[in-house]
Amino acid sequence: MKKFLIVFCSVLLHLSLFAQVEDPPSIRWVRYYHADGYQGASCEFRDVFAIPGGGYVCSGTVRAGNVRAQGWLLVTNEVGNRTHELTFSYEGNHNVWTAGYSVIKTNDGGYLMGGRTQINSVTQMNFDVMKVDQDGEEEWWEVFSIGRSTSFCWSLIELKEGNYVASGQGDSHISFVVMFNDDGDVIWSNNYGRYYLVAIREVADDGLVFAGYSPEGALLIKTDYEGEVIWRRTYDGGAFWNLISLSDGGFAACGVASNRGGFFLARMNNEGQLQWSQAYRLLGGYSQAYGLAEMPDGGMVLSGYANGDQGDVSAVIRVDVAGNLRWQRTDDELPDNGVATDYYQSIVKPDGSIIICGKSGRRAEDGGYLREGVLVCLDPDRSPPYIVDYSPEDLNVDVLVEDRVRFWVYAEDLQDDSLSYIWTMNRDTIATDTFSVIHFNDLGVDTVQCRVSDGEFADSILWIVHVKELYIDAHQPDTLNVAIRRNTTVDFSVTSRAIEGEPVEYIWIFNDEEIADGDSLSVTFEHGREHEVEAIAYRGDLSDNVVWQVIIHDLIVDYSPHELDFSVTVDTSFEFEVFPFDPDDDSLQFLWTLDGDSITDRSWLLVNFDTEGQKQLIAYVTDEAESDSLIWEITVTPNAVNPHVSDYLPDIPTLYAPSPNPFNSQTTVRYSMPTAGHVRLELFDLNGRLLTSLVKRRKTAGMYSVVIDGNNLVSGVYFVRMVVGGEAYVCKALLLK
Repeated sequence: MKKFLIVFCSVLLHLSLFAQVEDPPSIRWVRYYHADGYQGASCEFRDVFAIPGGGYVCSGTVRAGNVRAQGWLLVTNEVGNRTHELTFSYEGNHNVWTAGYSVIKTNDGGYLMGGRTQINSVTQMNFDVMKVDQDGEEEWWEVFSIGRSTSFCWSLIELKEGNYVASGQGDSHISFVVMFNDDGDVIWSNNYGRYYLVAIREVADDGLVFAGYSPEGALLIKTDYEGEVIWRRTYDGGAFWNLISLSDGGFAACGVASNRGGFFLARMNNEGQLQWSQAYRLLGGYSQAYGLAEMPDGGMVLSGYANGDQGDVSAVIRVDVAGNLRWQRTDDELPDNGVATDYYQSIVKPDGSIIICGKSGRRAEDGGYLREGVLVCLDPDRSPPYIVDYSPEDLNVDVLVEDRVRFWVYAEDLQDDSLSYIWTMNRDTIATDTFSVIHFNDLGVDTVQCRVSDGEFADSILWIVHVKELYIDAHQPDTLNVAIRRNTTVDFSVTSRAIEGEPVEYIWIFNDEEIADGDSLSVTFEHGREHEVEAIAYRGDLSDNVVWQVIIHDLIVDYSPHELDFSVTVDTSFEFEVFPFDPDDDSLQFLWTLDGDSITDRSWLLVNFDTEGQKQLIAYVTDEAESDSLIWEITVTPNAVNPHVSDYLPDIPTLYAPSPNPFNSQTTVRYSMPTAGHVRLELFDLNGRLLTSLVKRRKTAGMYSVVIDGNNLVSGVYFVRMVVGGEAYVCKALLLK
C-alpha cells in the first residue's frame, strides 16, 4: 500500500496538522545487564535488533580490569529477560581489543555481528564480522580489512537472496564495503573514497544505499548489487550516523548537525533528493543522534545523547512526518538509581512502543558506578490518526471537463478512537464520509482535501485537480528521471485523453531538436551526460507535454571517434580521446591498450595503423570510487598507395573531400601533412557558425583521418576547414537523412 506517501513541492501536501510539543511517554520497563563472568566490569551496548516473533539481540563491549575490551552478544526475550549470551576475543586472546558495533539475526536462526578487533597485540584495529548459530556458538570469524590504521564495521544487512553486506571504514580512513556469503567468503569488496559509510539499506530489487559522511557533508551512495555506483548525493548541514527505508519508498537519515552539533534529521525521496532537513538542539549543548526508526503514523523517533550541565545524558526525540518536534526526553536518571550516559539506539515494536539500548551507570554501594548495558522500553505515545491508503494515487490529477472522479481514503488510529471525515472542494465542505464522488464542470484548477480527525489530532491529504480539454494520461518510462548506462536504447511512449474532436497528434523533441512524430519513440544514448526528451500532444491550440531527464551514469560521458566499429586503410593515423564526467578530478587515471599491449596513460591517444588485420583498442578510466572502459574495433585494410612514402605525399598540407559524400550518419575526412606542424580542423554550418573542433593538436608528417558524426545534426550543407601554418583549406559535406 501507498503508506504515508509524501509529495514535497512548494507546500507539503500530505502533512500531520499538529506541531505542539507534548509530554513524552513513560518508561514501561528498564533492564540492566553485565556480561556473565564479568561482575563489576564496564559494559555497554552499541546496537539492538528486534527478533521476528519477539525478543532482542544486542551487541556491545565489555572492559574488565587487566582484560582488554571483549566483544559481547546478548539475546533477550520480549520483556528484556536474558536468554543467552557470548563474550569473545580474536582467537581467544584476551590481550587484544575486540568490540561489537552492529548485529542482526539471520534467516537461518543465527546471528551476525560486526565490529573491530586486533589480530595481534601490535596491529591496529581491523574490520571484522563474526557468525554465530542460534545458541550463540561461534561458526566463523573473518577479518575483512587489515591495515596500519584503525578500521571497523559499522553496519550489516542480510540481502533477500541470502548474501550479506557490511560497511564501515577501511585502512587509511577509506570507506570499505564487502559482500560475502554464508560461509564468510568474499564475493566482492570496494571503497568509495574518503568517506565513512555507517549504515546500509537494500532497495527492493534495485541495489543498495549507504549513508555516512565525507569532508563535503552528509552522504548517501546508491550502488547496484555488484557495488557499481548509480548515484552519489551529499547534503549540507551535518553528518549521517544511521539510515532507514521509509514506508513511502524514500529514506531518512540521522546524525549530528554542523557547527554546535545537535540531532540532525533529513528526509529524501527514492532518488536521494532532499525533501527536508532539521537540526534539534537539546540542553543547549552538543548533541548527536545514533538511532532512528519510523513510527506507524509516518513520523520518526531519534535516540542519542545530549551534553548538559551534568555531562552527557541519553536523549530521545519524536517528530511528526514533516519533522516538527512532538516530544523529547533526556534521561539523566533512570529507575532503580540508573544514570543513563553516553548514547541510545532505538527500534520500534509492532505495538508502537520504543526499545532503546545503550550504556547506564548505576550507583554502587561503595559510592561508585556500575557501568552496564541497558535496555529501556517506552510506552506507545499518543498518536494522531494517519491516512494509510487513498485514491487517486497521484496527488496532482488531470481530468477532462465533465468527468466524475471518485476520491477515497482509508485511515487508522492506534488508540482505536472514533474518526470523522471532512471533504472540501476549494474550501467548501462537500461530504463527511470515507469517500466523495466529484463532478468537474468547469475548466481550471480545483483543490480537493480530506481531513481525518480523532477529535484531538488530525491528518489530511490534498489533491490538486487540473480540469482540461486534452492531457497526457500515461507515459513510458513512468519515471521522468531516467538513469541509464551508455549505449542504452530507451523506448518512450505516451497516451492521451481529449474531448471529442479531431485526432490528437504528437511531436517528439530531443535535446531541443524536433526529431519525430507519432505516439512512441526509441532513442539510443551513445554519449553525453545529460539529455532531455519531450513529448507534446496537441490538437489545434490545445496541448500537453511530458519531459524526461535522462542521465548517463558511466564515468566516460563522451569519446572520439563516436563510431566504435570502423575500417581504415593501412598506414592511417587516427586520434582517439575519452572525456570523463569530471575531467578536473585529480584521482582520475587513464590506460589504453591496443590488442592487449599497454600504450599510454593520457586521456587521448594517436594511433598509426601500420599493419593489416583486426585491431582492438580499449580505453580505461578509473577514479577512487568507480571505473569505466570503452572498446573500439578497427579493421585495417590494404592500401595500394603508402601515404608515408614521400613520393606520394603532396608537397603542401591537403584536405580531401569527405567520403562518403553525401552521407546520412557518418563520414570520414582525410588530410595529409608533408611535415610536422599544428593542425586545426573545424566543422561549420551553412551560416558559418562553428559547431565543433574536430582536431586541435600538433601532428607529425603523414596521412590522417577523422570521423564526422551526423546523428546529432540536421540535414543540410556543412563545411570542414583545416588551418595549418596560417593557411586555410575548406571542403564541403552534404548530410541527407
